Amino acid sequence: MRTIFLFVLVTAFAVVPACAQDISGDWQGTLAKGSQEERRLVLHITRGDYGLWKGVLYSIDRDPYPIRLTTVTLQDGLFTFSSDPESISYHGKLALDGASLSGMFVQGQTMPLELQRASKESAWPHVDSSPHTIRLIALNKNVRLEVLDWGGSGRPLVLLAGLGNTAHVFDNLAPKLAASYHVYGITRRGFGASSIPAATPKNYSADRLGDDVLAVCNELHLARPVLVGHSIAREELSSIGSRFPEKVSGLVFLDAGRGLLFHRAGGNPLFNSDFLRSVDSGAPEGSPVALPQPESTERATPAQIIAGDVEYPDIRKLQLKCPVLAIFAIHGVAAGILVDAPEAGVSPKRIVYLPRATHYIFLSNRAEVLGELESFLRKLP
Repeated sequence: MRTIFLFVLVTAFAVVPACAQDISGDWQGTLAKGSQEERRLVLHITRGDYGLWKGVLYSIDRDPYPIRLTTVTLQDGLFTFSSDPESISYHGKLALDGASLSGMFVQGQTMPLELQRASKESAWPHVDSSPHTIRLIALNKNVRLEVLDWGGSGRPLVLLAGLGNTAHVFDNLAPKLAASYHVYGITRRGFGASSIPAATPKNYSADRLGDDVLAVCNELHLARPVLVGHSIAREELSSIGSRFPEKVSGLVFLDAGRGLLFHRAGGNPLFNSDFLRSVDSGAPEGSPVALPQPESTERATPAQIIAGDVEYPDIRKLQLKCPVLAIFAIHGVAAGILVDAPEAGVSPKRIVYLPRATHYIFLSNRAEVLGELESFLRKLP
């Protein structure tokens, strides 16, 4: 009997450290390790009220703006976190020694992710050190947008991020452009430090997002800026370029096609769908960003509303009426730059395909993107 009692007592003490494990601090790991799309994540966890955990997530190779987590839990060695607005989640297991977490990270797709507890010596820096100022510009009493200003002189450039990112995703690109231009970045409504109106189709339609951009430009007194947009920013660019081409000097699409651009009069597509499937990050023509769709808009997030393209189904038929540069990523093709010749009867444009590029083309192929941008901007009136 005494032997059984001692066994139970020892077992109980062995379990206590795992149950009462302190997971506060920084954890870090690499998604898609060894691939061209790999990116480093830093998870910062603190103890909140009533002993609950809270945290923020940094994607330091893309967007250094912290993503605030909706939930962080640890129970019986099982660890989870999620961020509802960004449709991010993680389910993993805490190692017995408390030094690592292993599990699956979900954001559009499911990927394995192992996180190691960071020490003072091994911790990856995740402080925003880009040389910009930050201000919030009020569009009305309910909506304020975060605007970054990297300075510079000359023609104004306005940078628009892809879905789920903030203007901080351009922290590495913008200073290079600021050597020749005055560079701004806008974080769209629903993300980062910008206001988050209710996730309804009316609040997040392409025209609504485009009007936000024009309102900020008006507030900053920018005369006919060039808009540079990544991925889902095709919504703002296509909306403005078709409705108010006179308000911009040009549009630059950074891997932002998905079959929605450059259509001849009569609605006949300039590209065929088979080629677009190979060009646009492996996605079929016109396919939305891979986010789980809600059963109704009552439980939707801004990202889901925008990705669903709810109020703008005819965008593919729009004729863009201003100079355009489009740079697409092509995967698994021999190195080199492919260029489409201009088409008669269509707005001045240059369409470039960069092989061996990632969807974040301005990060994976920064030199080529900067070169194409400089060439395009020099030729604008």
